[in-house]
Amino acid sequence: MRITEEAQSLLKESIKANNADALYVQIENSCHGESLSFALAMKEEDDTIMTIDNVPVIIDLVALKRAEEVTILVQNGQLLVDDQGASQDGCSGCSGCGSH
Repeated sequence: MRITEEAQSLLKESIKANNADALYVQIENSCHGESLSFALAMKEEDDTIMTIDNVPVIIDLVALKRAEEVTILVQNGQLLVDDQGASQDGCSGCSGCGSH
């Protein structure tokens, strides 16, 4: 995962403003396949905070591997996740995933 300098500033400001400890990254599964989910979080007892491009991040090894192709950047003043590994498939043919 890469976090641009501009995104680093916004993320660190958001973490501080929300009294959080870190950016939390996890894998979510849906009929679109595997994707990464991002949130601000407080550190729990079993969490390890690592620093990625000067930003504190809570992420497990599976999500870290998946995040290798991700860049967090700022576009038009807002954070944007550029995920080169994201599935481009639609939900057609999916049944019962519950996300519709």
